[in-house]
Amino acid sequence: MRWSEDQYRAYVTRGQPAPVSEKAWQGTIAQLARQYNWLYYHTFDSRRSPSGFPDVVLAKVGQPLYCVELKSNTGQVTLAQEAWLTALGACTGVVADIWLPKDLEEICRQLRG
Repeated sequence: MRWSEDQYRAYVTRGQPAPVSEKAWQGTIAQLARQYNWLYYHTFDSRRSPSGFPDVVLAKVGQPLYCVELKSNTGQVTLAQEAWLTALGACTGVVADIWLPKDLEEICRQLRG
């Protein structure tokens, strides 16, 4: 299920958190990246990659590089994910963050730049 900004806002204003899976949330972020002209990267099959690397990397000329772990509103970050986000966040020009569906409005603001 993919939510537009307006659909999500309407749902949240009813006072209930939106039930969004991480897979659906990833689809929403991919859609927003296209909408706002960001390059979007997601490792299709991470089983042979080091554990913990963020789900998504977003790049756009003149903007910081976003390295983002996507979680559902109730998802938990692993120690390996936390280690990667900490290391990447300490790099110049990199925003390392955890994005939750409940933060959609702020995320849209960031991607509109």
